[in-house]
Amino acid sequence: MSAPGQTIEIVDPDPAWPQRFRTERDRLWSALRQAGAADEVAAIEHIGSTAVPGLAAKAVLDILVGLRAFPAAEGFARAFAALGYHLHGEAGIAGRHYFTDAPWGRPRTRHVHAVEHGSWFWREHLRFRDHLRRQPADAAAYADLKRDLARRHPHDPVAYTDGKTAFVHAALARARAAAGVGRIHDAAERGFDAATLAYERARPGYPDEAVASLVDRLRLGPGRRVLDVGAGTGKLTRPLVGSGATVTAVEPVDGMRRALRTSLPGIDVLDGTAEELPLPTQTTDAVVAGQAFHWFDAWMALSQMHRVLVDGGRVGLVWNVRDDTVDWVARWTQLLAPVSNDTPRERLSRWRDAVVRTELFTDPETVTVPNLHVVPRALVVERIASTSVVAALDEDRRHELLDAFRRMLATHPATRDRDRPDRRPLPHRGPHLPPHPVTVGIRPGQPRWSG
Repeated sequence: MSAPGQTIEIVDPDPAWPQRFRTERDRLWSALRQAGAADEVAAIEHIGSTAVPGLAAKAVLDILVGLRAFPAAEGFARAFAALGYHLHGEAGIAGRHYFTDAPWGRPRTRHVHAVEHGSWFWREHLRFRDHLRRQPADAAAYADLKRDLARRHPHDPVAYTDGKTAFVHAALARARAAAGVGRIHDAAERGFDAATLAYERARPGYPDEAVASLVDRLRLGPGRRVLDVGAGTGKLTRPLVGSGATVTAVEPVDGMRRALRTSLPGIDVLDGTAEELPLPTQTTDAVVAGQAFHWFDAWMALSQMHRVLVDGGRVGLVWNVRDDTVDWVARWTQLLAPVSNDTPRERLSRWRDAVVRTELFTDPETVTVPNLHVVPRALVVERIASTSVVAALDEDRRHELLDAFRRMLATHPATRDRDRPDRRPLPHRGPHLPPHPVTVGIRPGQPRWSG
């Protein structure tokens, strides 16, 4: 991105750009080692148009530094200062340290974006670079677009950058599709499809107090529109319909989508994922996800939710959480641990970091409501069977695991003499994320692309 007051000039590709990057990368590593900060960095990459062979670009290197944790320690900034770099804070993108080799408003030849390694910013900028490297037709079209934008907006970096946004998003969508990104987790796809009926019978719903809190905070009612993402069999969808709002559901698993259409024939039920929501931009007043957000790519999902929301729209994320302070419930968790592997879970995934650190929404408000779920012992076993990782197991392993649960329920002091196990209320959590007000038609927090 060019600084205000500078002329945007697109030049022919320079074969020396890759070597310039390698030289600067070596200087950065040396300075980081001298400052005792090298261990904070996982990798340094060349991004932006100068990283794509044969692509016309501004004669500015964009360098991506992958931090092991954000924010970086003080020694990290000292290393860049020693090389003459200037720090500009996050510069409008949450989770980024932004450095340039000249003060703001002066001509620059190097930009450094230091972000957490593996973060949304890291993944998507590398994905875009690699897509252009593999797709010369897209690279040529991107060069033509940039030349045209530079001609029309030579002194307006915001208009120049915004003019590239639609192309970048379309190219990234093609790159994600080619890589299978956005496809749901295998355990969710196979497990939930196989366990749809058990899921509907055995999973707890949401208590009236929690639903009322959600409806109030999302301002739902007649004339309002709400999108339920990862709607499953409709555990949250049904009470949302009761609010009088117009409800649309998105569910990627075939079996659950069929069950939802059967139980709620009056609403739109769409096939889709949180990472590629099948709705036009700014067409809903609220978005919810019940017992689902931990399955999503958090940064991509939040960006998509922000895209489909109208100005002032809100997001509600809801979970029923097992109470592991109850001993027999803790045993339940222990029995599941060996088969959980890398399966996302509400307690373990990093969704909270994305929610708190994104600039697309304000900080979440959390409401906790008790949810007592008292069911026969047989239905507890069915509840366990509805867990995606259990349902996705081969038949012998699944029966073995469920038999272990039955033995635990039959022998544990709290459950062995009772058909309905004594179970404490389950916490019901629901962060609500109202977006920042949008002014002059600019939706806040949208990433600006390098190159």
